[in-house]
Amino acid sequence: FFTFTDEVLSPFENLCDCSRFGKNKDTARENRYFYEPQNNNRLTYLLKFGHRPFRSSWDVSYINEHSDSLVNDPQNVDIAQTLNWTEVIDNFVCKMIPRPTFFVFNSGLWADDELVEVDVQTKIVQSLSNCNIISV
Repeated sequence: FFTFTDEVLSPFENLCDCSRFGKNKDTARENRYFYEPQNNNRLTYLLKFGHRPFRSSWDVSYINEHSDSLVNDPQNVDIAQTLNWTEVIDNFVCKMIPRPTFFVFNSGLWADDELVEVDVQTKIVQSLSNCNIISV
């Protein structure tokens, strides 16, 4: 799956911080960093399954460096981030260089997603506002 989507997004995908070992959503991650320099377009896709924590094996300062490698062996995964939404925003998204202008949420198929909780929504909007990012 990841090899195919990497090929489709090539040459503009800087990094696919991706791994899915079986059907275990607790350890899955798919974080993609796309940059198309001709028009200066950047898109970041961060995966978070419902109430499960966001996972990343990359330090936020690495995300604009190109990587040709995908992790195919769960033994080689070093999870650097296991965060809830406000921690993702405060400790990851707000530290990205360049920082996103907009942040779009999509709960997808996860009916138990914490995004339906009003207190979580309020905290998310505040965290985004603190780093001058517009929530959509």
